Amino acid sequence: MNTIIKVLLLSLIPTLGYAQKNANGLYLEVEEERCYYSELKLANTKINVCVLDHPLIGIEEFKEVGPLEENALLGIRKFSITMSDEAKKKLAIMSKIYTGKNFAFVLDDEVVCVMEVIGEITSGKFTVTEKIEHSSLKEVVKKLHEDHGL
Repeated sequence: MNTIIKVLLLSLIPTLGYAQKNANGLYLEVEEERCYYSELKLANTKINVCVLDHPLIGIEEFKEVGPLEENALLGIRKFSITMSDEAKKKLAIMSKIYTGKNFAFVLDDEVVCVMEVIGEITSGKFTVTEKIEHSSLKEVVKKLHEDHGL
């Protein structure tokens, strides 16, 4: 079975008996008037984000987390996440399919950030950002390193 079909089957068809609802990972945001999937809080806001019930790419498929960087000029803090080789292929396919949509990075039942997909991501990396006045990414990076070994 070719990779595109395998990825589509794994990520587009709801998984029967999926044991862990809202597992950590990269999700597709569902923009609907009413949320029929999972509604999770967006970090540092009072906004809820509607995401699919299972991740497109689970945290177990993340390879490494880059260092937390601060850019005072732009007023942002950021870090990057690199995918495993298999997840890199999935990310390329999913980003091509969902160009113009949003991915949500979920950790511990909270949306850390929402990212607009502007095109196919072939690097196998995505960047998580926040405004400098927030401080949640420091804790996120610490959790990813300590609790998930990334």
